[in-house]
Amino acid sequence: MKLFGGGSDPQDEAKRQRQEASLQSIAAGGLPLNAQDRLRENAARKNFFTSNFSVNEFLLTKQCGFEPLGQVMGSCVFQIGWNPTAMWGGAGEIGYLSQAHNEARKRAMDRLKQEAQILGADGVVGVRIETNNVEMTGEMIQFRAFGTAIRATGSDAPPKTEPFLSGLSGQDHWTLLQAGYEPTGFVMETCCYYTFGSYQTSYAVSGGWQNIELGDFTAAQYAAREIAMARAAHHAIVQGGSGVVGATVQNHHQVHKGEDNQPPWIIIEFTFSGTVVKHHEKAGQPAIPEFQIQLL
Repeated sequence: MKLFGGGSDPQDEAKRQRQEASLQSIAAGGLPLNAQDRLRENAARKNFFTSNFSVNEFLLTKQCGFEPLGQVMGSCVFQIGWNPTAMWGGAGEIGYLSQAHNEARKRAMDRLKQEAQILGADGVVGVRIETNNVEMTGEMIQFRAFGTAIRATGSDAPPKTEPFLSGLSGQDHWTLLQAGYEPTGFVMETCCYYTFGSYQTSYAVSGGWQNIELGDFTAAQYAAREIAMARAAHHAIVQGGSGVVGATVQNHHQVHKGEDNQPPWIIIEFTFSGTVVKHHEKAGQPAIPEFQIQLL
């Protein structure tokens, strides 16, 4: 370190430039430089891998012609803006909120795929999603995706232009291939929807004594679901899929009691995700589950 105004340390300057280069890579939708270097080092190693597989998943993955290469991750922290005009009217999708969730998800999944590509993978299985909102100076979405990168071991395996993503476990991946299907990708869509309550809902929320369904809020749940699932189905068809398996839904809502004689309103966040599959020509005999009883 230079003292008394003797100039900056070349090592500190190199670190600063490397940090700036990492931020530029992230801004372009890429990975930090340290992550890229680590993955290239892992790819250069032979006969070593990390995975989130159980022993059964590992052996079944090997049996269906794949080898694990390493654990991969995609992450994105995304700032949610505020558009006060987005909720004018009686009901509808809050477009900027849906866009924020879907864009954060896309960036994280793209980075997951980039990590797999550096490892030379044909796909990522066991993809799991973690997402939460973070309160700081404003509202932020923190989105993370994890999985195990795998590569086909057969010499006749067709080259992949980019790795597929699958939420199926290693065991389910084996079962799917045995039944003559293959994963083509992963879909995940979020719809943020709002509606204002009717007079009946206002009365019930403000302390009504009857057990009663809030019909307008129920209708909003269905509307959010239909929008999210329609988008997911569209993306699945674009990927050449014939269906979605392993589907999961997440449904969060916030109910706000109206103030100053204003009606109550609800914001619903509905997320649909699943693995897109299609039938392939090399269809084997479907795997028949075996019934087992564990004796203690």
